[in-house]
Amino acid sequence: MKIFFFSVLGIVFSFSAFADYSYEDIAVLKKYGTIKSGQNSEYSIISIIGHWSDNVGSFGKTECYGKLESEKKKLSYLRLYVKESLKMVIL
Repeated sequence: MKIFFFSVLGIVFSFSAFADYSYEDIAVLKKYGTIKSGQNSEYSIISIIGHWSDNVGSFGKTECYGKLESEKKKLSYLRLYVKESLKMVIL
């Protein structure tokens, strides 16, 4: 019986080892205010709130907060604090 159980377990894990890993994230970006300087520069406080899942069965929530600096409508600096929660499904 043990041999059968370990054989089935080995087959299941060998198939999952060759599978491609995929990750999906859906989020909303919010700007909480923008300061414009006279030199075509903008400074903003932002948040990115969303959730993610993968094909292994794990999922969670993502929260990012930070600051964004841009010059002439191009990103020049982005700094984020990321808080991510993980819920893992074990089969």
